[in-house]
Amino acid sequence: MAALALSACSDTSTGPVQDLAQAVDKEGAVELSLQTIHLDSARDVMAAHYKIWAKGNLIKEFTKYDTLPRLGKSMTEYADENGDTKVADMDLDYEFYVTVK
Repeated sequence: MAALALSACSDTSTGPVQDLAQAVDKEGAVELSLQTIHLDSARDVMAAHYKIWAKGNLIKEFTKYDTLPRLGKSMTEYADENGDTKVADMDLDYEFYVTVK
């Protein structure tokens, strides 16, 4: 049986990141955390951080990086801390879809 811990997130300055996994079976698991980082006006960086667990021990941990084209910006409506509606030019973020076999 395969287990996947996935934390898909964007720039943490836009708010807290929620980790969907409550616990990782450290007897045999691949833990994966994905993140995009806005590099400049034309590029984003995708970081994939892996933790490999076997028999209760972290046996390997590494991060892979890849450069992606930036998706740009979009005018977005949001509510501030007082509940007032505001409009801001926000960075567009990639969505992550993971298939486990």
